[in-house]
Amino acid sequence: MTSAANLDVQKRTATGTRAARKMRAENLVPGIIFGHKEEPVPVSVKREDIDHVLKVHDKVVDLQIDGKTETAVITDLQWDTFGINIIHVDFQRVDPNERVHVDVNIVLKGLALGVVEDGGTLEHLHRTLKIECPAISIPHEIEIRVNDLKLGDELTVADLQLPNNVKSLEDDSVVVAHVIKPSVQELPDDVPGEGGEEEAVAEEPAAEEA
Repeated sequence: MTSAANLDVQKRTATGTRAARKMRAENLVPGIIFGHKEEPVPVSVKREDIDHVLKVHDKVVDLQIDGKTETAVITDLQWDTFGINIIHVDFQRVDPNERVHVDVNIVLKGLALGVVEDGGTLEHLHRTLKIECPAISIPHEIEIRVNDLKLGDELTVADLQLPNNVKSLEDDSVVVAHVIKPSVQELPDDVPGEGGEEEAVAEEPAAEEA
């Protein structure tokens, strides 16, 4: 379960590509606050502040704006071409006890038995889970232990242990992770085998007679 992180934001009057580019050069990230049938408010936030919030995986934030506090959920992030810097953030106003739909990361913990004993490969196929829960109860992430996974075993959404008041919105049969046999590469047909070596040896006496 998570609590809201405080985040200072400033209203912005300038909009558009040129204004956004100028803000980013000043280490600010443009964003917008919307929802609850109120007018959208363009804002900006310090890059280091939003980076800190994301490092601890907080999605619920108490936005400090013009001396007031608005509780919001981070619903969308836009990144630069290299996926390094945030270039825009969306904040959706919520009531702390309002139930919301969000995506959270699925994190695998441990070392699978099928990898250790049989040299298998653990594949993480489904990395996020769409959930419904109170806004103030959004989990940082969903952990799942893989220690008991043997070769050929799989874990599905049904195997995830969700916190109280958290409901999955995805099909229980979706495979989150599995352990598969390691791939074996076949040798090309033109690689010399034992037969090629025997033929070379057989030709040597003929060469001596000549």
